[in-house]
Amino acid sequence: MPRTIHKFPLSLVERQIVEMPAGSEILSAQDQGGVVTLWALCDPRRGSGPVEVTIIGTGHPVPADLGLFYYVGTVQQSSFVWHVFAKRLNDG
Repeated sequence: MPRTIHKFPLSLVERQIVEMPAGSEILSAQDQGGVVTLWALCDPRRGSGPVEVTIIGTGHPVPADLGLFYYVGTVQQSSFVWHVFAKRLNDG
């Protein structure tokens, strides 16, 4: 089976764990119908692995460990602007 693009809706919280196939490549973070959503290129044959996601609002304090994350994208929702970062955990 070839790789496919999957979407992963996020909760609007500072930190969360998202399960996606190991080795998935996060492509984008955008608003879809009022929900901050990740899209990733995935190989569904691979086992699931955790990705830690942090969402930081413009003007909010930045976590001390942000350097361990990579930037995914910026999402605008009305007057709110969210900056999404991710960090792979135990990817096999």
